[in-house]
Amino acid sequence: MEPIVILTNNPAQESNLEKKLRFLGYEVFCSALLLKKGPECEELYSNFFKIVMLSETIADYDARQFLAYLPKDIAVYRVTDNLEIDGSFLYEDGIQEFNDSKIVSAQMTIAELREILVSGKRSSQQNGAGVTAIEDFKAKMSITENRLFDLLEEAEGKILTRDQICFGIWQEPANTSRKTQISQLVSKIRLKMENAGFDGQALKVIWRKGYCLQQNWLDAS
Repeated sequence: MEPIVILTNNPAQESNLEKKLRFLGYEVFCSALLLKKGPECEELYSNFFKIVMLSETIADYDARQFLAYLPKDIAVYRVTDNLEIDGSFLYEDGIQEFNDSKIVSAQMTIAELREILVSGKRSSQQNGAGVTAIEDFKAKMSITENRLFDLLEEAEGKILTRDQICFGIWQEPANTSRKTQISQLVSKIRLKMENAGFDGQALKVIWRKGYCLQQNWLDAS
């Protein structure tokens, strides 16, 4: 399997994620030094590391500065404990040029990490050869965004209430915090739909009722 480097300001903080990745069979390197060296190590990424994980100890600004020097054939993953808020910079145009870019968390199960990494590998193998717009669109969503989108797709155009969505994603009733999260998720999904060439307005907000996804959303582009 491809070697993975976790870039961090505090290597001791990454032990949980490192342990899970090693369990999956990956060779894992955790380094603060490589982060500081930046462009001096460009050749190392070209020849060795094809998966780079950016720790939550690194500020978004510093992450952007670092990524400006990396070759575009690598996969970039942002590590965060907050899948709904952190890592939004991954969806900026320049960063979308990388082979793959997703958000991961040390709190994810081994199975969740496995599927994200396999998805990234599959995208790499199919790069420019048979990857459909819908596959690319879904690959760029977070796990929670995919869960919400799947719920809406399975509803076949029917309105889902916020309670139904909360139970479907988090197995709990809606509260103020969860309602805000749903709203943020919907905004992010709409943006990613539009970036993929689909009509983001096909995901509708129904005032005081909930959300629905038009059945013909694939044609609304």
